[in-house]
Parts: sequence; C-alpha cells; structure tokens
Amino acid sequence: MLAHQQLLGLVVAALQSAPALAPAEVLRQRTRPLPEGVDRGVSVRLVNSRPRATVMSVIDWQTVIAVEFIARCGASMSPDEAVGPLVTAGHQSIVGAATLSTAGFSVEPEPHLDWDQNEFDERVGACTAFYTFRHRTAWQDLNT
Repeated sequence: MLAHQQLLGLVVAALQSAPALAPAEVLRQRTRPLPEGVDRGVSVRLVNSRPRATVMSVIDWQTVIAVEFIARCGASMSPDEAVGPLVTAGHQSIVGAATLSTAGFSVEPEPHLDWDQNEFDERVGACTAFYTFRHRTAWQDLNT
C-alpha cells in the first residue's frame, strides 16, 4: 500500500473514532447530495501529493487531504451553523490523532476551509477542510 493511501486510511479511522461526529458516516467517497433522512456526512479524499525534497534514498512529501463535512439544518438554523460542530469535532480528531504521528505523519494544524451550500438543497451546508501532511517514503517504492 502506498504511504499516501495509508495516510488516508488513518485520517478516516481518526474521524470514525470521534464520538462527537456520530452518527455521521465517514466515507472515502463524496456523500453529496445527502440522502433524505440522513442529517450528517463526512467524506475524505486525497487531493495531491508533492515531493518537497529528496535526500539520499528518501522523499519528503507534502500531501493534502480534503475532509468534507456536510450537515442538514432545521428551519431555525443556517447551513453554516449546522456544519460548524462537525468541522470542530473533525478538526480535533485529526490534529489529536496519535496514530498519525506514530505512523510518521505530521499534520499542519491550520487547515484551509472552503464553505459551501448544497446546490440541490438550501438546508444543507458543507465545509471542506484541506489538511496538509508531511511524511517520508523510500524513493524506490513509495510505501515506507
């Protein structure tokens, strides 16, 4: 497995273990539009990965992962208010995940946030957080 795929799996696992995100389902695919009857969703995907430096036989990487938080709001709440608690809980799960650092991944704790409203349903808000991770692989196989 590529180190990049391992990173994606660890981010998904960190989000799935966050009690504050329940009952939102965390998927490695887009969840938009939210199906009727589902109020929250989280999707995680690799955006890009760029080598920062190659020293001896290792490559230092800067990998961006997008985490999209989606929430349906009630009549008395705006879409951005509905998705806010998901973003907070997800951020805390990612920056506090010991499994990421143990596996050799470090996260920059300042994500780039893009806010959006679902074009199919004005009661659904979305926020995509772009997290940058730094990690290292062997240049010959990209796995370790």
